[in-house]
Amino acid sequence: MTATRSMFSTTDVADLFNKVKGHSSLAKLSAQTPIAFNGNKYFTFSMDSDVSVLGENEAKAHGGATVDPVTIVPIKFEYGARVSNEVMYGSEEVGLQILDSFRTGFANKVAKGFDIAAFHGINPKTGALATTAIPTNYFDNLVTASSTFDATKPDESLDAAYEVALAADADVTGMALSRSYANILSKLYVGTNENKNRLYPELRFGANPAAIQGVPADVNSTVEKSGIWCFYN
Repeated sequence: MTATRSMFSTTDVADLFNKVKGHSSLAKLSAQTPIAFNGNKYFTFSMDSDVSVLGENEAKAHGGATVDPVTIVPIKFEYGARVSNEVMYGSEEVGLQILDSFRTGFANKVAKGFDIAAFHGINPKTGALATTAIPTNYFDNLVTASSTFDATKPDESLDAAYEVALAADADVTGMALSRSYANILSKLYVGTNENKNRLYPELRFGANPAAIQGVPADVNSTVEKSGIWCFYN
């Protein structure tokens, strides 16, 4: 007796396999604060000098303070998809599964697009600058100091990024690395071939550690090739 697979009809699996990937380095490394629909206005406050030590009967010095307003305006992300009318006539369970999978995929797309827009001012769909929605307020345009990447000295390039924060008398709070740069760092080692120790073993095989040598970090394709963003305050 010969059996063929056509004897058995196919059965729909009760779940959809979501292949959409993507995450946000900014969301991972930064504190998240809800923004009102029409935007929020914040004030940055700084004192322009240090405290004074006064002797008896000495005049008090004027230190000064600076208050600057910063307006944060929300940006709208959208993704449209058309489906067959058959979905409307399917069971409610199937419809909810499709909506749930779409929601998860949309969240991943927004996370990736958020980084691309914030880092580079680019509309993820077109690949062009989003001059209307993001005229100038993106990282590539606002960066005040940078270091040049040297593929032959990747470890020194990492130190140079820290030197930028050091020159600003700031504390490094996190860093976002491109996948290619993280891969280069993972290959660095000290010692001989017979007895070598990896400098960044936590980055091997495409790993994405929560921290690199104690500093919060993230490896993401949204960072430009062979690049690194160093966050500090």
